[in-house]
Amino acid sequence: MIKIRVPATSANLGPGFDTLGIALKLYATFLVEESDNLIITGCPIAYANEHNLFYKTYVHRCHELNVTPKPLNIAINSDIPVARGLGSSATFIIGGIVCAHALNNIPYTLEELAMAATKAEGHPDNVCPAIYGHLCASLISGNAVLTQTFPIHPSLHFYFIVPDFELLTTLTRVALPVKVLLTDAVHNLSRLPLLLKGIELGKQDLIDLCSQDTLHHPYRYPLIYQSESVLAILEEFGIKSAYISGAGPTIGFIQTHAVDVLAIQAKLNTLRHEFKLIELPVETAGLKVES
Repeated sequence: MIKIRVPATSANLGPGFDTLGIALKLYATFLVEESDNLIITGCPIAYANEHNLFYKTYVHRCHELNVTPKPLNIAINSDIPVARGLGSSATFIIGGIVCAHALNNIPYTLEELAMAATKAEGHPDNVCPAIYGHLCASLISGNAVLTQTFPIHPSLHFYFIVPDFELLTTLTRVALPVKVLLTDAVHNLSRLPLLLKGIELGKQDLIDLCSQDTLHHPYRYPLIYQSESVLAILEEFGIKSAYISGAGPTIGFIQTHAVDVLAIQAKLNTLRHEFKLIELPVETAGLKVES
């Protein structure tokens, strides 16, 4: 039996569209062994079959490795909400790829894993921090994924407002324009390096200013029910670093000091949908695999 633990991630952090991501101390854990029949537990019955993303990725990777996929007994224990913008799909993809290698005793490097997972996921922003941990900036170059980790000031707190509804990435991708204005591109490019410096130094003014985005926020916020009300509540508490985590609908924000979680939650409780405010520390270890 193998045990695979993959952390949740929060991608984009505002201006880092499809490039920035941070690993969080919230996990999906998979216990896997070969079996006579496919058995999947710990997920909704609709996904306890060959359409499960973990198993589909495992089968696909086996074919890439020229080995025959076998039935598995997969026990899933995930605290990461599905389709909320916290990297749930990336954890299943990474887990399935690692499983194909581990059960067939085929070694892999983290670089190879990052490329295979990025091909399946479509972009490296969630994949790389889930594998390496930390805050990562990543890009695809030919047949390789290049990634670099960045320092995080110890004073920083990472908060997430997680709603009770899902938002599929496929829908949020369709909402994005095919072409963007040059001014919008410059807006994000100018803020990205300064956001990284603000996170490194723990400077709230830089983080607030550079969390702003023009490439995806204007098109995705309207898809998140009551997002205007959530942002208004954060403004009441002087919080200006809000960003859409991944494709949403979770909204994240970064603060140099702890916020009054109970007071903010009380305001969120007045909204029509349920929004839960949580703080998640940064995960520095990334992927863990045990036999």
